[in-house]
Parts: sequence; C-alpha cells; structure tokens
Amino acid sequence: MATGMVTRQAGSVLSTYRYLRVGMVLLVLLLAAAVTLQVFSPDPDCWQRSVSAYYYTPARAVFVASLCAIGACLIVYRGNTDGEDIALNASGLLAFVVAFVPTQVDATCPASNVPSPAELDAAVTNNVWALYAAGIALTAVSWFLRSRTAPRGRGGGLSVWPLVFSSVAVVVFPFVFVTWHDAVRDHGHDVAAIALFAGIVVVVGMNALGLATHSGADVRHESGRPSVRRAANRYTAVGLAMLGTFVGVLVAHWAVPGFVQWLFWLEALLIAEFAVYWVLQTIELWHVVDRSESPSPSPNAVTPAPPPTTPDPRSR
Repeated sequence: MATGMVTRQAGSVLSTYRYLRVGMVLLVLLLAAAVTLQVFSPDPDCWQRSVSAYYYTPARAVFVASLCAIGACLIVYRGNTDGEDIALNASGLLAFVVAFVPTQVDATCPASNVPSPAELDAAVTNNVWALYAAGIALTAVSWFLRSRTAPRGRGGGLSVWPLVFSSVAVVVFPFVFVTWHDAVRDHGHDVAAIALFAGIVVVVGMNALGLATHSGADVRHESGRPSVRRAANRYTAVGLAMLGTFVGVLVAHWAVPGFVQWLFWLEALLIAEFAVYWVLQTIELWHVVDRSESPSPSPNAVTPAPPPTTPDPRSR
C-alpha cells in the first residue's frame, strides 16, 4: 500500500510539471492571439511599434493576465540546477514588472484605453507594492518550507541559493522603488523587458551547455526522451536563433530607415522562440520531473529475461 501511495504521489508531481510546461506554451499562444486580432483590427488601421504597446489597446487584459500567469509559472517551476532556478525566478518576477509597469504611449498609432498620467502613476504604485507584498510572502513561505523539509528533499525551489537571491531582491527592491520612483515608472518596463529576455536566453544557454557536457551518453531512453546530444543541439539552435534575432532585427533597424516596427518584430520573434524552447523541454522531460531523474520505463517496454544460470555441480 505504501508503495502504491508513493507511486501515485510521484505521478501527481509529474503531471503537475507537464501541465506547467504545456501551460506556458498555451499562455504564449493566448498573448499572440490577442495581439494578432488587434493587429488586424480595422480600428486603428495601423501597427503599434512594440508588442508592449498593445497594453493601450483592447488587448490589455490578455496582455497583463498572460504575463502574470507566465511569471507565476516561471517562479513555481523548478529548474534543473540552482543557477537555472535563479534565472527562472528572476525572469518570472520581471514578467510581473513588465505587466504592471507599462511602456510609454506610442503616439504614431492611435491607442485606446490610455489612462491619464495621474491614473497611470497610481496604478503603477499600487500594483508594484502589491507585487512586493506577494514577494515577501513567497520568500517567507519558501524559507519556512525549507526549514520543515528534510535535507534530502531541499532541491530546486527549496535550495538555499535561489532563496538567498529572493531574499536579497526583497530587501533591495523597496529602496530602489522609493528612491527612483519616477524612473521606475517611466523606464522600468523597458529595463525589465530587456532583463526578462536576457534571463530566458540564459536559461536556454544553461540547458544547452549543461547537456552538451554530458553528450557522450548519446542514448535514446526507452521512455522516448530524446538523446542527450540531440536535446543539446536543439537548445543550442534555439539560443543561437534568439541571439541571431536580436542582431538581425537591430541591423535591419539601422539599415532600413522606414522599419519602424523593429521592436515589435524583435519582441514577437523572441516570444515565439521562448515558446519553442518550452515545447522542446516538454518533449525532452515528458516522463520525468527534471533532468536529474532517471526516465520512467515505457509501458510497452519489454523487460529482458535474466541470463541463464549454470547449475552448480555441488548441488547434486
């Protein structure tokens, strides 16, 4: 009975991680659908200069909700290493900042749902302090859970370094927000968005490099997980695509004077590549919670028969 209970618990944890990985892809599709519908809407008959500028259009609710949901998933999701977990937690926090601190209004394309400067300042102040309160609670609960968990189970989100990083952020943040309130309101979105994309590139790079160091064990598991080398190559391709997108779009911006939607395409392509990365990781880790686990055997796998044994003559 105890073995069955443990098996059910392990299956529930695995299912939760599957839903998290698939859910992040679906949230990206939700954001893409809302922005695409607004892009092809007849009113206004123009494109905003960035994906973030669609905050001031009818797509605002989906924009904010999807970013907050993605941020929560990134924070909850346990990375394969402490370094990856820190990068995921930071990216998740920054996703909330991108949602709560909007970009500047784009005057080149008419926008609706534009609050007054006073309303915008009040909304940013309220939402950012609410985010800070939630961050304090999350950090405190994480430390409490770690103190009540046996050392063997203190992995991933309960490892000490991700919690130290979160604690430092909680201490530093109010000083930054109070001291540079106007700067955070006016430029916090741009800084957070750049850092968010940088964090995602770092996570992709960590997966590519981490797998590349173990590519000698190039074996396809019975459970269907891709080989180590193939998975490393896929993550490397996504990371290079992200870097290539950044360089290519900036070069196009400088070379083509009329290319005013360069930031829109930069953000859109990076978001699409982010979704591709999660699809690949979902496929690779479908049968395990993280990369440290051995894959579960396939239900159709045949257990090899034990080798025949030679009878001992002395037993006669």
